Amino acid sequence: MDIQKTKTELTEIFNKAIFAIHNDDWKSHPLRVVQAVKSLIGINISYPNMKLLTWVRDYISSLEIRPKSELMFKFGELEETITIHSLELAVKAGDDKLAFSHLEQLSRVSDGRPILEFLLELSAQQSGRSFLFVLSALRSNLFLSNEKITALLILCTQSVLDDSFQVWGLNPEKLSLESNFELSCQIIQSHEEDIVRMVKIHPWLPTKSEIFEMSNSEESLNDNMNIMNVGRQGILDSIDKMESTAITAEIILTLDAYRSALKVSPEHTKNIISVSSRHTEGLFDVK
Repeated sequence: MDIQKTKTELTEIFNKAIFAIHNDDWKSHPLRVVQAVKSLIGINISYPNMKLLTWVRDYISSLEIRPKSELMFKFGELEETITIHSLELAVKAGDDKLAFSHLEQLSRVSDGRPILEFLLELSAQQSGRSFLFVLSALRSNLFLSNEKITALLILCTQSVLDDSFQVWGLNPEKLSLESNFELSCQIIQSHEEDIVRMVKIHPWLPTKSEIFEMSNSEESLNDNMNIMNVGRQGILDSIDKMESTAITAEIILTLDAYRSALKVSPEHTKNIISVSSRHTEGLFDVK
């Protein structure tokens, strides 16, 4: 399948993932899984991985989809003054009704992207569960060219409301590749995101150097995906060796986290491989 057909199919899959009924943790929301598949396919965009495409088709077809009306605004009268700070206060107060009222008002004076970035800033002050979801939503929105921004804003706001605020945000003293592999990897890549509000988000995140300082592994290098020789392509090669029925959402999210850290921190490749081997070993058998 050529890349344009792949993009068209992935767009349809994204649209289903956004409206999928999901009652588990936001970290495992179908939107995150589809975004991870898209990023993994992007490792070799010239030859889209057919096993991943087949798997994500089956995965999304197994989900129940909610009515699109559930992720739409019911517009009332436009208030004379409304600011992003009003949304922040409502979210931090845990007032769902007021938060969504302010979100609806703000969406009428913005294309939504600045609000999405602001929600990422709020999520960076929380436990990490909402951060992973909002980060995936932000990346998905870029792929979807802002076409589903309303639904994404509603989902992201709910994810932040469902999370808890922390005194120090994503505390670097509690984060390392060993302690929280996926979150740490995605934070590492998030530092490279090209978004306007990143200057306000950075202070709430551990730096890449802080994460790697906390992740110095003394274990021998177990390069079970041959990353040192073929780079991130080794992840796709390993997926191709798997039985499709053995692939799970957890595996997809873990491998995408691995991909993200390798992409933006090539100077730390050996460290990433060493630590990641304990998180990927046992997910599948590489033959």
